[in-house]
Amino acid sequence: MNACHHVTVPSPRGDANGMGDDLGKLIADLGSPLVASESLTTQPTTISRRASWRLTLEDGRVLKGRRLDSAARGAVLEYLSGLLAELPCAKVLARRGESLLEEWVPGPSLESVAPSLDLVESIGLILGRLARASDASPLVVDRMRRSDSLFQSLAHSLDELRFAGALTAEACGYLLKRARDNAPETLECGLVHLDYKPQNIVMTATGPVVIDNELIDHGPLDMDLARTWYLWPMKSALQARFLRGYGRMRSTQSFLLHEVFWAIQTLGCAAAYLHRHGLFNAPVLRALDRLAAGDLPRVWVDGGSCGAEQSHAQRVRLAFICDYLAIGGQERICLELIRGLNRDRFEPFLYAFRGGALEPSFRALGIPVLVGSCRDPLAAAREWTAADAAEVEAYRGTLADALERDEIDAALVFAWRDALPALKQAGVRLVIEKLDGPALLGKIEDKSGFDRVVAESATIRETLIASATDFGLNEDQIECILPGIDLQVFDPDCYDRASERTALGIGSEDFVVGTVGRLIPAKNVALLLRSFAAIDCTLISVVARLLIVGPDGGSLAELLTLADELGVAGQVNFLPATDRVAAILSVMDVFAMTSQREGLPTAILEAMAMALPIVSTGVGSIPEVMQGNGFILDRCSPGDIAQHFRKLLRNPQLRRDMGRQSRAFAARFAIRNSVGRYEDLVFEGLATKRVTCR
Repeated sequence: MNACHHVTVPSPRGDANGMGDDLGKLIADLGSPLVASESLTTQPTTISRRASWRLTLEDGRVLKGRRLDSAARGAVLEYLSGLLAELPCAKVLARRGESLLEEWVPGPSLESVAPSLDLVESIGLILGRLARASDASPLVVDRMRRSDSLFQSLAHSLDELRFAGALTAEACGYLLKRARDNAPETLECGLVHLDYKPQNIVMTATGPVVIDNELIDHGPLDMDLARTWYLWPMKSALQARFLRGYGRMRSTQSFLLHEVFWAIQTLGCAAAYLHRHGLFNAPVLRALDRLAAGDLPRVWVDGGSCGAEQSHAQRVRLAFICDYLAIGGQERICLELIRGLNRDRFEPFLYAFRGGALEPSFRALGIPVLVGSCRDPLAAAREWTAADAAEVEAYRGTLADALERDEIDAALVFAWRDALPALKQAGVRLVIEKLDGPALLGKIEDKSGFDRVVAESATIRETLIASATDFGLNEDQIECILPGIDLQVFDPDCYDRASERTALGIGSEDFVVGTVGRLIPAKNVALLLRSFAAIDCTLISVVARLLIVGPDGGSLAELLTLADELGVAGQVNFLPATDRVAAILSVMDVFAMTSQREGLPTAILEAMAMALPIVSTGVGSIPEVMQGNGFILDRCSPGDIAQHFRKLLRNPQLRRDMGRQSRAFAARFAIRNSVGRYEDLVFEGLATKRVTCR
């Protein structure tokens, strides 16, 4: 806003210094003469057709007067004045026609203030309260509508950018596909604040106040959240606190599950709007390019990770340190992170205490691999001996020597408790712990030696925060990076379902329930067996089959006996651990998980990517990815679970609908999203270390 001039107006009636008759009458109605008017925007600009003034009255009050686009917007504001009364928003004082008077709120805008954790949480709370207040609005007739119109506006915006040469045709095609894959079928609509951005949040002595309410209108609530989310240079901790504030008023789950869609829609339309008005925004276009490549970076603007990344002329030598290389969720995540790493920027090294079935896959990546012991890791897990302890002790020195020899810059530790002493001895500059489920939270009790700790879900992050002091951490050190999956491998269109079924001896019309995971007591596969038996195939005409896929962690013999006792041994296939998980998932109709504890299982995300409905216990972070794509088990008796299986068995259309929803959510977990965030975290951490050293 530019201050142009001050004018004393002798009479409040009439034109009121060019402000229009309606605004002049509004000022007159206040009963106090206008003594000064400061023009804020008197001429139409490339961005706004509005004119606004700061008005000083004889009684000392300072107001803001403006002309709106239409009287219809004023009508919405008139209704909203009651909703906004108890919120920290600039108050609407009076309206006539297309003219409006608001209270004037002085203070610096948020764009000039470094946002703190408490501040962004309070702003999230304000937005959540505003959205919640609009929920009960009589002006909102249709709470749900299809996302087709938003997708069409995105396509139009990307066409503009393509014709202008701002984006390539290939990038626009990828963006449209990614948005379509993750788009919600319907949108929740309400009265939302469409101008909620840093320059319109004023910092006062009592906290943040939202100004410029003139753009409140009907629209999708998640779009408003998306605009806010991507307008600030928020790092992971700030984003989490912002959503915590918003989440106290309204659920953020739908937004988060469709985050890729909202990122592309918000940034694509914003870039086209800016380009249309002669403004070039390099950070927004760069963000769109990264989205087209599969990234979902944590920071979209200059001054964030992009600047840190460009400061590295040499490749970062990045160590991946884990316990063993058997087939499991954590090990598969490690494999995919290394496989997806940008080799122009990183040189990966793998260090494992023991090998396992995945070792050949790691070596096939062509990276240096150090394995300290040849003993079977699963056998050691069942029976730990003095010889195992001696091997661990010897490996600590071997690891430290290897890290120093390889000149490692940064390390990603997969909950291997013996890594920290070796890393410290080797002088590695940046050390990050990667955590999976809750069972691994305390494996390394003292985490004070880590620069960052990465949780795989919001639930795990909040659990870590609650015990941060006990672990020797502060909240700023705790990040949330969701696991990633390869959506090209886990794509149902890439597999011949009939052939895969034939290979397993399964009929084309059989109803197949399946699960994937290590056969250990915590997975509670016995409950799944009992639930499958309770389907009672004698009452239905369809043959039901159960696939149990995974390595034996000590429970296989017990499960085989139980299947025989339940009389379903002939309907149950026990398959060993395999690297053909996607092909096995392609034969299933339903994916089931009856675990007693979990984090955010990779197996569930892979099943979602394969368009399967999910039936699962609501443990750990699993509810974060469940919304209309299956059933969360409130009651876990075999009969209750079997009832969900029967419902899906009898309703193929329900299975298809839930499967489509699963596939849409899975787009949020593309491996490049996850890898890109780890890359950003490493670059940012190393840049911080250099600044600290100076």
